[in-house]
Amino acid sequence: MKITTNRINGLLIFAIIILSCLSIIWHNQDSLYYKKTINLQEEKEKIMVQKKQLLNEHSEQMSGSKVQTNAIKKLRMQQPAKVRELEL
Repeated sequence: MKITTNRINGLLIFAIIILSCLSIIWHNQDSLYYKKTINLQEEKEKIMVQKKQLLNEHSEQMSGSKVQTNAIKKLRMQQPAKVRELEL
């Protein structure tokens, strides 16, 4: 009987040690994943800021007449022939 309880106790101790090691490894991987996520988020924010800045610069460069000529050329937009006014 004593041998069986000693074996069970040894097996339980071994299982606890294995689970503790796995828990430490899992915590380390979770920490690394969190750091990677934070870094990727910061990079994404930087890219979004640069994109907004480039869009602002581009829209400042294009004047209203350029937008109108581009719309007429690319979208084939034309001035309406008739304009109707609705009175409310």
